[in-house]
Amino acid sequence: MRVKDLIASILDRRVFTIEDLTNEFYEKWKGILPRSMIKRRITEFVALQVRAGLVKKLYTNGHNYTIFGTKEATEEDLKAYLPVCKICGKKFYPIQHGQEICSKECKREYVRRFKRAKKGYEVDDRHFRPWSREEERLVLETFPDFKYSYEKAEELAKKLKRHPGAIKKRLYILKKELGGCYANENFA
Repeated sequence: MRVKDLIASILDRRVFTIEDLTNEFYEKWKGILPRSMIKRRITEFVALQVRAGLVKKLYTNGHNYTIFGTKEATEEDLKAYLPVCKICGKKFYPIQHGQEICSKECKREYVRRFKRAKKGYEVDDRHFRPWSREEERLVLETFPDFKYSYEKAEELAKKLKRHPGAIKKRLYILKKELGGCYANENFA
């Protein structure tokens, strides 16, 4: 690993993290030097450059994540380097390398979308929407005797774009509201 290559990489980037440089040089030196040694050498080199005033810290979270920049790097360079949240689309200051989500709220939304997509349900904003009368009618027609069946609920869930658990809960609520008896002509 030559210092000349490291300097060239830093000058090309203008804004960087230790992890960025480590990933770049690990690809070049894979099989020759272990990743930990490459990272240590880069960290030592960047620390020397910071002490010499050739590289500056643009952002640090105070623990384990720092964004560095050359002397010429501006605030605009830093903002262009910041990642964009996968959920809300805003730029944010990351806490760790590779972070893709900006806040706890976005993390919750990401997990909700991931779990629903993994189970094969369509992801949309129906989670907090009220049930329409037509949807309730379909639930009651599918379960006329209020006996829940997961297979039927799964089919209906795909049709209504809701989760089978939501259908089970709605069936329970409708049973309480209607007193356990359902007649098609009385439900309007």
